[in-house]
Amino acid sequence: MGQTLSEPVRDKQTSSNGDRRLIYALSEMQGWRISILLVIRRFGANEFVTVVPYEIYKTTIQCMEDAHTAILKLENKAQKEGFSFFGVYDGHGGPNIAKYSGEHLHKRIAHDDAFVRGDFSSSIMSGFLGLDDDLKNHPEYRTDPSGCTAVVALITPENRIYVGNAGDSRAVISVRGEARPLSNDHKPHNKDESDRINKAGGFVEFGRVNGNLALSRAIGDFEFKQNTGLDAKEQIVTAHPEVDEFTIDPETEFIVLACDGIWDCLSSQDVVAFIRQELSKTASLRLACENLMERCLAPGSDLGGVGCDNMTVIIVGFLQGRTEQQWYDWIKERVEAGIGPTLSEEALRPSPLLFHPFTSEDHALDLEILSSELKGDDLRGTEDDIAAQNALEIEEDIGGKEDIGGREDTSVKKDISGKEDISGRKDISGGETAGPSLAGSGLDVTTGPSLTGSSLNAIAGPSLNVTEGKGTKIGELKGDDLRGSEGGIAAKNEGVVNREDISGGKTEGSGTKVGKAE
Repeated sequence: MGQTLSEPVRDKQTSSNGDRRLIYALSEMQGWRISILLVIRRFGANEFVTVVPYEIYKTTIQCMEDAHTAILKLENKAQKEGFSFFGVYDGHGGPNIAKYSGEHLHKRIAHDDAFVRGDFSSSIMSGFLGLDDDLKNHPEYRTDPSGCTAVVALITPENRIYVGNAGDSRAVISVRGEARPLSNDHKPHNKDESDRINKAGGFVEFGRVNGNLALSRAIGDFEFKQNTGLDAKEQIVTAHPEVDEFTIDPETEFIVLACDGIWDCLSSQDVVAFIRQELSKTASLRLACENLMERCLAPGSDLGGVGCDNMTVIIVGFLQGRTEQQWYDWIKERVEAGIGPTLSEEALRPSPLLFHPFTSEDHALDLEILSSELKGDDLRGTEDDIAAQNALEIEEDIGGKEDIGGREDTSVKKDISGKEDISGRKDISGGETAGPSLAGSGLDVTTGPSLTGSSLNAIAGPSLNVTEGKGTKIGELKGDDLRGSEGGIAAKNEGVVNREDISGGKTEGSGTKVGKAE
């Protein structure tokens, strides 16, 4: 997970289409996530990183890191009709690799020689690895720190489905309401994955590749593919996909492709049951997609990242001789007849977000906190920036104001020179909340004063010192690295920060490593 907003962005980008064989809808939603831009500044052999929040430089980087593809009529080297292609690409560390994959992977697959021979499994494998090689040799992308998962479905004129997957996005098909998996999640703790990682010279720590990446197969992430003595399939992280096949039969209802922002929140069976229930009520694939994302959206950004990720979902319905309305009626009849498993007790509960009316003031506070003191020379990249950001900070919490929960929480932040920084901003609870110091050269994303109510969770936790001195190399910033919530990650941090609570006791925290956010 990356940084999070104080309120989710619930705007959805939804589209749908169909032909005589298929109908589909897809939708994506940003949710709680803020993307960040890591700006590299160099002085001779030295380099350091400046973290730029998306809300300040949104023209430079997108906040939505997922991408998708939906093609009813896939052009191919065999010049045959009746092929359709769908794909979901879950980006991490930025949107670039995911966006490129969404624009080019289907072309790589459809124009592979194996596609002409009808060997679609081989064409999918070649397409994944070939695209990854294209990116690695592309001057614009070979140094890009981002990566993405990829789960794709190729549907043939003979009603065969070929699903290729690399990463932890997932494909599931509904047969009489039962969820049938068409992909396997590639996680570092899986034995086959950890064996490959270890043989390639890597390691698995805290369930992450080299203590960092939370998935073990991906397009991009080239820092994990540097062993020139190994084949592309044998690298620490590989783009080599697993391919599953499935034959559509009269009981086949629909297929779901989605990123882990969905699967982390609901089981495969509950996703299928939820969609069937929505279709029986709304007769709309579009609403089924949108309501599924709303159901998975977390009520707050402090739940360990579950429900806080970007979300993308594609649902493809198989008409099999029916009209669109007849297909919806068919699904409804099956649901009402009790055909297929029903929703679990957990999935039946409504999303708590239905009872949390966010206001525009929440989003305004985010922008104010992030941009209030950012000066024009913050990114100028001088050596003074490095020294300024390496300064230790002492935080002293003092009681004074109450929020709606009855907690007293007003903070005064001092730097080593003793200068106070109190922004005096009000959160939606009515309490006074001091904002993080963004003044001076370089963006300081260290532990700030407590921000109740609509605060940015990403600012909480151990100090995030984005520049660690001259010659610092760019590390990895994946998963919970920005929030400092994992003890293992905190143990690796450098640069002790002393914090003094109101009782007078001192605790020690550490600066978090910098790189790309998953």
